[in-house]
Amino acid sequence: MPPRGMLLIHGVASANLLTAVTVAAPPTEQRLGLHKLVPAEGTTDTTTLDVIAIHGLDTESPRTWIYEKNGTQVHWLRDSDILPAAIPEARIYTYDWNAKVFDHAPVQTLLGHADNSLGQVAAERV
Repeated sequence: MPPRGMLLIHGVASANLLTAVTVAAPPTEQRLGLHKLVPAEGTTDTTTLDVIAIHGLDTESPRTWIYEKNGTQVHWLRDSDILPAAIPEARIYTYDWNAKVFDHAPVQTLLGHADNSLGQVAAERV
């Protein structure tokens, strides 16, 4: 298998280029770990680049990656007209971790989260 490139996108709770279009969505049951969004399961994977979106402190996926306006929600990592259109050669993932600051604060250190995420990425690439 040829080597793959990798791009990490980090969203943070404060306004910046990536989160300026996000709004609060209802809380969801968070599934921790690495999750593939694009291409969909069961489709041919001809990608050459991995994009891994990692949410910031005190937020979670998919809330960080969803824009809502007039009752319509757009998941910009998954929507075929947004990131997949901009980088068609990319396999797109989210990496979800317990980033709660005050409520049920995580016991694992950031280094532990980094080790865990890299282990999951390595397992996915095999």
